[in-house]
Amino acid sequence: MSRSFLLIDILIVSIAIFSLGVFRPDVVVIIAFAFTILYLIITHRSNLFEHLAVSTVLALVWAVVGRHEYGYNQTFVAIGGVNLFPLFVGATGLFATYLLFSHQELRHRAKGFQHQLFVFLAIYWPLLIFVETIAYHVFNIRNVAAAEYPGLPICDCMHAPPYMQAVYFLMGPLYFAICWKLRLERQTGLKSLGNLDSSKNLDSQGL
Repeated sequence: MSRSFLLIDILIVSIAIFSLGVFRPDVVVIIAFAFTILYLIITHRSNLFEHLAVSTVLALVWAVVGRHEYGYNQTFVAIGGVNLFPLFVGATGLFATYLLFSHQELRHRAKGFQHQLFVFLAIYWPLLIFVETIAYHVFNIRNVAAAEYPGLPICDCMHAPPYMQAVYFLMGPLYFAICWKLRLERQTGLKSLGNLDSSKNLDSQGL
């Protein structure tokens, strides 16, 4: 069951990423966020709503604080001066990272916070750089408000003031640390999956 979910999770995250280059990006991330809620309900992982809530709050705080730093080469929806694209891409991106990490969480749980954080960042940082790179060079999603700033070496992406670049990289460990501090566990979800498997076994036996 876990392996099947992992493959489906990877597929869905991949579809969401590459949809940014096909459809209007802000609409894509808003739909992706809404779909995530439905997807967690369907897959009996409603315990992960807490992780989604944390990622949403963090993304909202940054979207409000850094709202004057965003001005894209495309027209995106904004409410009260807050651009919804960085808000929802941040919330969904952080959670997507945790969703992928959750498949390894039980395996690494006994090794403590630092080890789990390392595993989480081994997913978050490469995924962040990958999405930023293809968004800038392939999908032509560019924050022209920060165009004068140099991008990261090699990939030439994430053109932004140094403090914004730092925020993007530090948002991952901050998110993970908050989830750890709040002791957000997956036990409820594991029980749900166990119940789902039991139900299927009973059905297969005609009970």
